[in-house]
Amino acid sequence: MEVGRNFCRSWRAFFGRLGDQFGLDCSNPTHIWILQTLFLDDINNDCDSFVREWNVHPISGRDTNDMSPQVCSQGSIHLSTHLTKLV
Repeated sequence: MEVGRNFCRSWRAFFGRLGDQFGLDCSNPTHIWILQTLFLDDINNDCDSFVREWNVHPISGRDTNDMSPQVCSQGSIHLSTHLTKLV
């Protein structure tokens, strides 16, 4: 899925490194609050950028191997809901 390959992977790796190197605990509400405060705007901006790029790419044809996209976008993500899936 394009969203995972092009958008979520980098954030997942980043949060994984925070956990491995600095003890990020996604079950700790204080850690979640800090992440939301520091990174939610950047994550939402990345998501919006992905959506804009995705919405202008061709749906079918030679460049897409005649395959339609298999992604559903909500526009923005809410870190508290999705962080545990990313880490």
